[in-house]
Amino acid sequence: MQPEHLSVEFVGWENIARIYEALSTPAPLEKRLRQGLSLLMQNQQRGVALWLEKPEKIWISLSCPLSWDQQIHLQSGLLPFLIRKALQSGEASLHSADSEIGAIFPIQWRENIFGVIILTTPELSNEESAQWKEILQPFARILANERQQNPFETERLVLEVHQFLNEIHLNHSFMDIQQIAAEFSAAARDLLNADDAALILTDSSNPMLAIKRRLGLGKTWSGQTSLRLEESLTRRALESRQILHSKDNGHQPFHNEIDRLPDLPVENLICAPLLADELSLGVLQIINPQRNLKNPLIHSAFLLLVNSLGAWMVKEQQTTRLKITSAEMEARLWEITKSRNTLRTLFDSIPSSIYIIDRSYRLVAINLPRSLRAHSEPRQLVGRRCYEALYGRSEICPECRVMETFTQAVTTTRSLHEWVEGERFVDWEITTYPIQEKNNLPHQVIVFEQDVTEKRSLEANLIQSEKMAAVGQLAAGIAHEINNPLAAIIANTQLLKRELLSDSDDFMETLQLIETAGLRAANVVSGLLGISRKENKYEFEPLSLNESIRSALALVHHDLVRRSIEVVTDLQEDMPSLIASKNHLQSIWINLLVNSMDAIDKENGRIAITTRYAERNFTIVFEDNGKGIPQEYLSRIFEPFFTTKAAGRGTGLGLAITQRVIKEHQGEIRIESKLGQGVKITITLPDIPRG
Repeated sequence: MQPEHLSVEFVGWENIARIYEALSTPAPLEKRLRQGLSLLMQNQQRGVALWLEKPEKIWISLSCPLSWDQQIHLQSGLLPFLIRKALQSGEASLHSADSEIGAIFPIQWRENIFGVIILTTPELSNEESAQWKEILQPFARILANERQQNPFETERLVLEVHQFLNEIHLNHSFMDIQQIAAEFSAAARDLLNADDAALILTDSSNPMLAIKRRLGLGKTWSGQTSLRLEESLTRRALESRQILHSKDNGHQPFHNEIDRLPDLPVENLICAPLLADELSLGVLQIINPQRNLKNPLIHSAFLLLVNSLGAWMVKEQQTTRLKITSAEMEARLWEITKSRNTLRTLFDSIPSSIYIIDRSYRLVAINLPRSLRAHSEPRQLVGRRCYEALYGRSEICPECRVMETFTQAVTTTRSLHEWVEGERFVDWEITTYPIQEKNNLPHQVIVFEQDVTEKRSLEANLIQSEKMAAVGQLAAGIAHEINNPLAAIIANTQLLKRELLSDSDDFMETLQLIETAGLRAANVVSGLLGISRKENKYEFEPLSLNESIRSALALVHHDLVRRSIEVVTDLQEDMPSLIASKNHLQSIWINLLVNSMDAIDKENGRIAITTRYAERNFTIVFEDNGKGIPQEYLSRIFEPFFTTKAAGRGTGLGLAITQRVIKEHQGEIRIESKLGQGVKITITLPDIPRG
């Protein structure tokens, strides 16, 4: 057959002929339509969909949005509305408000409208629309012929059922039971040319409870609900174990939830129980079938589908039970693996070093901290002898007590002093524990190596702190005794300054130095008492920050000259007065100067002092080029009685007193140091009034 009056330029003569040939082959209608659409769209840069109402409901979409499939199956949304409008009016719609729909054409032959063709965007011109109407004529003509009675239709349907069963048998390994059930339900729906199908599956433990899955127009489940099987056609079919077919004629009402659908009128219902041996698995519902079950071939094909679905479901239940058993075994294996992994994680998370050896000293297991000490991974060490892999020795370590644990089944402990870098060392406490099997001697030993360096250091510090506490109490008592002669020295010096009239400036300067030194000694005693007994005697008054620094420099001038240390000052002159305790502040500068002098152990010693005032803060910086402070000591330099100076050269009180005085002034002190490059001390004092 050759098509007439078609636009060859638009599709191509060869494609038109192939479309006619594809639509005319003796194959299922849906297959022919899909092949014809594929040929039609070969040279088109758009998607196409077909919705067929007659002679049977068919939905085909090629390169179309996924949302179209969902709308068609649920019969909701813009697309079903436009389809219904086109079916009722018989008129084409060139475009819609939806940007994905380019045009909708009814498939019409004479007065009969069989369905619609939907094209995706872009929208068509009037000329293209006319061409498309011509091109769709083969589809309309074929559907008109299809509607006529085909004497071989029933045989074709039965043949399709057998082909379907063969395909399921071949492809079942790639599908789960829900997919298989959906395929069977769709085959039964299509066999009877029905509007929809639903599958009701009963609960094996409570047959009155069930789950209802609705199929829709496709071959996947579109939704499911939970039900209680009350009086209904479905329940009667399940109890009678017979296929029941009924129409809703007013005398036989359907149950609203069990036998009906919320958005599709159910006028004709077939309920087929799913049976296997003595089991009743559920019911297959066919909604509004168009073909009659009284036809023996249709009935036998439908019964074959229902029985096959029941057999598949029983097989799936048996497979599920096997899977459950297998899953339980896997779960036990997983628990064992999880326990092993948990123990391994715990084993590796313990900060101490742990390893297990056998009687030949070979490593059976080793945790991560111990393997890291050996610069290897645990798997690289297991199987090697411990003294070779961990200590680099060719024979057993001299002080090793592992053999004692093997022979006597006792726990042993020893110490190991290990030098690491330079003067750094680590103290290890090594404990061995036996692993016994019942009453036999140990076959393995756990070796536990714990770093006790800090513990030993803390113990030593505790002893030292106890000593210092006793010294502090003694110093506090002595300080009170020193205060009395200091008071006499200071008082008599002040009397001499007032009562002696001398023209000698040197004499008066000497008295001034005696008084200043006495006051400094009194401040040291006061600081010592402050540390030991927290005494506070601060007298705040306005003073010149720069003058207090110059006074301190005058007191240590002799030592600076003697040690050939250069002092460079950069003192801001336009600063306001600082409200502070003069004596305490001056003691800070002296402490810092003395510390810098003691730290400078080379020629060309230099101390730089800078003062600045900005944003209501006084900033004082002391910087020297001495030997600096080791990084590990920076966190402890403010501890009372802690000193880095040699024995007899420092008490460890200077910086402790300095920090305490600065805190009383609500200030801050920061110390920066690099070994061999000196120390930089920055003090910040706020410019605030004092009550």
